[in-house]
Amino acid sequence: MPICTHYEPTIDEILADSAVKALMRADGVDPNRLRDKLLRIQARRLEAEAPPPRRRPAAAEASPRFA
Repeated sequence: MPICTHYEPTIDEILADSAVKALMRADGVDPNRLRDKLLRIQARRLEAEAPPPRRRPAAAEASPRFA
């Protein structure tokens, strides 16, 4: 049975592809500006997906027997 692996290229790998370079050049896309924009979008998505920080209970709430 074949083993399937899932691989997604990085932004840098995509932007280094000769076909992508040719398309960007033809469309007048600046690869550095596109890379920066994609990295900002990625950072915002990761931030939005991160679980909220856990709150630690106050000392009295954590140990009711000492109240």
